[in-house]
Amino acid sequence: MNIKLLLALSTLSIGPFYASASASGDEAVNCRTETVGKQAIYSGIASCNVDGYTLDRYILPTTLGITTITEYLGGLWRSCNAQVPFSHYESVQKTVCDYTPKASLYVDKQSRETYVNMSASDRDGHIVSTQAWLDGAPVTFGSLTLRSGYEVKIHNLKMRVKDDDGYVTERSAVIRVEPFVPCDDGTKRPICD
Repeated sequence: MNIKLLLALSTLSIGPFYASASASGDEAVNCRTETVGKQAIYSGIASCNVDGYTLDRYILPTTLGITTITEYLGGLWRSCNAQVPFSHYESVQKTVCDYTPKASLYVDKQSRETYVNMSASDRDGHIVSTQAWLDGAPVTFGSLTLRSGYEVKIHNLKMRVKDDDGYVTERSAVIRVEPFVPCDDGTKRPICD
């Protein structure tokens, strides 16, 4: 099976008390038309009896096997249900697609830490592998906590997820974490009032 690789690059600038969510993947690929069954088609002269009258009408091709015929006869409107003759079967087709796995990233900047949450999902199957790297070093796919200290820190995060169909989605982000600065009142926080 060929592996389809989708790559998304984004930049998240994470400042004080800021949250951001983004995702890549979940794209329709390998779309095709498949026959999923057959449908009975009815067409022809349908007739029924009501109050001693025979009502009939030619019915164009339809998927309904019964129709209501209404006519004005003998000074009254008369209706009855009539069976439409079976004509033939037609194939029922629909477009079916595979979907690439979805790699999601949620970043939440709190007063002393930045929380990063990575997740993966696959709408047409399941995830078979996840990988993540922070600044080139492997990390556990899931949750991370980043701290900046007194200098701006810029982190490069890369995620890779693979589904049971062999499709791969990669998601990259640049996360800028602002430093804690000393304030006039001697406290250290992301923004001084």
